[in-house]
Amino acid sequence: MLMAQEYPGLRETNGSDHPLHVPHQITGSVINVLDYGADPYNNDHDDRPALDQAIAIASDGDEIYFPPGYYNLNSASIYKNTAHLKLKSKVNIRGASVDSVYLISNFPLSLNETQSTRIFFGRGVNDIVIENITFTSSYSGALSSNVTVNNPNKAAPKYGISLEMDGIWRPCYNITIQNCRFSLIQSQMVRVSTSHDVVIKNCEFSKATDVGGGGFGYGISIQGEGHEIFNEGYPGDTRFNLVDSCLFIGPYIRHGIIIQYGAHNNMVRNSYFYKSGYDAIDLHGEDEYLNEIYANIVEDVSSGAGVGVGNTGSTHDASGRLNYIHSNTFIRCREGVKVYLKSPETQIMGNTADQCTRGIYLLNAPKTVVKSNELKNCVYGILLDYDNGTLSDYFGPPDSVVIADNYIHHNSYGLIINSGTNIMLGNNNIQNNSLIDIYVDESVTLIEYTGIDKIKQGIAKTYHLISAYPNPFNPSTTLKLCINDSGFLNLYVMDVTGRTQNILYDEYIEKGIYYLLWEPQNLASGVYYIIITTNNSTNLLKVTYLK
Repeated sequence: MLMAQEYPGLRETNGSDHPLHVPHQITGSVINVLDYGADPYNNDHDDRPALDQAIAIASDGDEIYFPPGYYNLNSASIYKNTAHLKLKSKVNIRGASVDSVYLISNFPLSLNETQSTRIFFGRGVNDIVIENITFTSSYSGALSSNVTVNNPNKAAPKYGISLEMDGIWRPCYNITIQNCRFSLIQSQMVRVSTSHDVVIKNCEFSKATDVGGGGFGYGISIQGEGHEIFNEGYPGDTRFNLVDSCLFIGPYIRHGIIIQYGAHNNMVRNSYFYKSGYDAIDLHGEDEYLNEIYANIVEDVSSGAGVGVGNTGSTHDASGRLNYIHSNTFIRCREGVKVYLKSPETQIMGNTADQCTRGIYLLNAPKTVVKSNELKNCVYGILLDYDNGTLSDYFGPPDSVVIADNYIHHNSYGLIINSGTNIMLGNNNIQNNSLIDIYVDESVTLIEYTGIDKIKQGIAKTYHLISAYPNPFNPSTTLKLCINDSGFLNLYVMDVTGRTQNILYDEYIEKGIYYLLWEPQNLASGVYYIIITTNNSTNLLKVTYLK
């Protein structure tokens, strides 16, 4: 495969920023669904025909508006027998608010069990905003958090919103899904397939009706056409999709986000993941490459990684090259970041792993770079070991791995290298680990560290909040900031409702590492977010203040 793209994240082939699309603006009429016979009460009335009619009469620039209410969808669209509603290009969909507008799917049980049912489907559509709606179903069965056994009572629509290419030339693009909530859906609450420039922002995902395997239990799926199919340069190229400031709340979630099938140059940022069954962010071992994962918080993933790169079994194996994982915080995960199965050139930089079993876990992970991370209070800070592979292949030791400038402290084991060839170590600060600071097996071959020249200059400079210690805290905590370039910096405290409570810094700052003591004044006990913003990035850290 000829790789034209070399820069991770939302970057063009020449390294310039890929511009986010401007959300589609309303230039026409606001079409109220009540005017077409929709009933806003939670009853047996089928609102689907009225909604179909409202969408059918809409023209470019119009908006379909849902007043507060419950809209029951008891039948299939006239356009597709496995979907309730069809999206229309250049027609927005807006509810009064996410807390007052509910689209409730009620497909027959037999259809949900055997078909790819969905609430909204879009095929080859573009320039749409979907906002302020809760997508859910009438499912009332038990929920299961068992990731090894399928829930026999799972029946609900397979997808909430499904976007895919129409034929071979018409992908979906320039679509914004914002301020929406998704629950009681089987498989993929939002599915972005063979499409580009889709933004999913400020949305919440929870309560999948099945997390037991076979493609169930995902918050968001971003996927290409299929295993070992690369569409770079073609309409169906899955790229430039953004997940921003979303919530993924377990335990009834298998993966918060899955990226797969040659999808590349997608970004996941500023989002919060809690208690997923397996990897919170799963680069699914199907050739996905040059995706950027940054400034996310992942907590309490006891059976998986905050970010997993590669996957075993089925047709899964290695992820693609140069996935860039930086400035994230992983708390109480089995692994903060796990890379294996010959997934190459992963860049793991500026992350914090706290109270994880393994902060960073590398198996067969050739040319991975592990730089400027903080690993603390884990069993293993960084662990390198032999990979037993999958599908009778992909086995082997870590090879040509760079481990440099990391701060590894207060773990049981600091840096443990049980297996590896051509491993480069440089300038790591390894101290106060209770059992072993550093162990390198006699079979491991080390080579001289001469700096990192493989990282593309196009990788974005990172401004990140490294840590707060202690956390939880009372009466004060010390914030450690790593500023990688000089510039204007704003550092402030936000409560869980989004209100700014304290401004800690708001002026020009030189690059370097800084420590700032924060002692809250006149604040109640609870959870707060420390937000650090610069000219080109926003990162956050969750802290807990105990009075």
